[in-house]
Amino acid sequence: SNALWVGCDGGLFLNTSPAAGGAFAPMNPGLATLCTSHFTQHPTEPAVMFVGLQDNGTAKYVGEEVWTEVEMSDGGYGIVNWNNPYQVMCYWDGNLYVASDGGIDFSSWSYVNGGGATMEAPVVSAPYNPGSPADANIVAFGAWGKVQISPDFGTTWPVSVPFPLSTDEPYSMVGASATRFFVGTSGGQVYRLDNTGGTWAFTRLDNAAAGPLPLSSLVSDIAVD
Repeated sequence: SNALWVGCDGGLFLNTSPAAGGAFAPMNPGLATLCTSHFTQHPTEPAVMFVGLQDNGTAKYVGEEVWTEVEMSDGGYGIVNWNNPYQVMCYWDGNLYVASDGGIDFSSWSYVNGGGATMEAPVVSAPYNPGSPADANIVAFGAWGKVQISPDFGTTWPVSVPFPLSTDEPYSMVGASATRFFVGTSGGQVYRLDNTGGTWAFTRLDNAAAGPLPLSSLVSDIAVD
């Protein structure tokens, strides 16, 4: 009668002294209940990955049987810089953070941007292009009805492009090149974001005259050939 168990999206917890104001202790060892939102992989070492976890932070994998938690709270999108893999960017709990040591532990991270409401605010980089190393530093971050662009892996964010429709909220994104990204929204819209002559602008794709896409809910992922 003195054992109070709680199950939630963070796992299983036990309080052995609830009437006396006791604390809850996690009872999660051995439970494979983590909810993965997004993962990113090292560009040249396949065994190294980062994964965003609902209510369980961001975890790092290095080829061992055990993942290491490197940050807490709600984990989401992540990026490993393909030109300098010691640079890592991860999103959790409404904010964006970077590490310059490969994301070893909790103390590795520094805040670089914020404003996202959920763990699903997308952040992606320009795709792998060894002929243009500077492309690896181009990052796009979608939150609160706009996409921000950083040319220096999060140090500055000089570009902010609002969606044509104020009700659109970015939910998924992918880089097609250093000057083109595709964005899906929580309301079923799909956009192409292009840099033409130094100016970034949206083109809506889901309402094409040749036939609109039959989307009515969130666009959870986008892939580019």
